[in-house]
Amino acid sequence: MLIVSELGEALEAHRCGKMCNDDIFIFSIGWLEEGIFPEIDYENNIKGTFEEEIADTFIRLADLCGYLKIDIEKHIKAKLEYNKTRPEKHGKKY
Repeated sequence: MLIVSELGEALEAHRCGKMCNDDIFIFSIGWLEEGIFPEIDYENNIKGTFEEEIADTFIRLADLCGYLKIDIEKHIKAKLEYNKTRPEKHGKKY
């Protein structure tokens, strides 16, 4: 349910137009290369955005895979190869 809740938060952020400004993101995250985490920049410009909530979803999924000892990279590679054998979008509009 933690994964689902992160997706719900992402949906709500998207519905409210809370998207990350790429220019601010690049500036804020640029500090990481210097070993500094810009907490105030992050909280003011990135926290609660659609992109952050999607990132949270990936983190929760990775945590679950780690806990269950699932080699998700192997499964993703296999699925991508399988999808190459299928029609684009599996014949559907989207």
